[in-house]
Amino acid sequence: MIAGGIALAFSVVASASRAETSDPLSGLVSNTPGASACFQRTYDAAHLKRHPRQTVTSVLLSVKRDAQPSEVLLRMQFADKRRADAILARASCSWEPTGVNQGQFTGKPLVPNFPKDAGLGCLWLSSSGAAGDEAAQFPLDSDSPGRSVTIYVQSSMPLWPDSAGTFDFGSDDRTFRLDRTDGAACATLEKSLPDDHVD
Repeated sequence: MIAGGIALAFSVVASASRAETSDPLSGLVSNTPGASACFQRTYDAAHLKRHPRQTVTSVLLSVKRDAQPSEVLLRMQFADKRRADAILARASCSWEPTGVNQGQFTGKPLVPNFPKDAGLGCLWLSSSGAAGDEAAQFPLDSDSPGRSVTIYVQSSMPLWPDSAGTFDFGSDDRTFRLDRTDGAACATLEKSLPDDHVD
């Protein structure tokens, strides 16, 4: 019985390990469709003083599983020193085992400092769907346990809704490292932005 129990336990652990290997996003968010995870960063005065050209003061990110297990929907809220209102945006991402930082059409790097070949390849979303060409693409990285994510953006993004126009990032606002936080912090954000691609 002991040997059988050990074998069963080993089988369960092996199955879980295979599931994690086949689902590289398992550490980031549960593979149940609709499951979500919340990440946040608020930059303190000392950080902003060291980076005077940084205009973004906080970032809130919700990562939600799509019906397709390899895809997630991002909802983002930025606060910026140049604006009084909250900045909202959405993106669709899928796991890319290689070439995640390569442009879809040119094959050139999307951002200069992305450190890996694999990661989440993301595309900003407008009210009517994908927001366009390579200028709308960006990579996202996460640590294995899913405790943090790092967003690497290009120079601008479409705001939500489309009527709000676009947002131009400052020259020091291209990389944002966020830490996992309680899901309640993202509850209002998730209600503010729809799940599908239409407004």
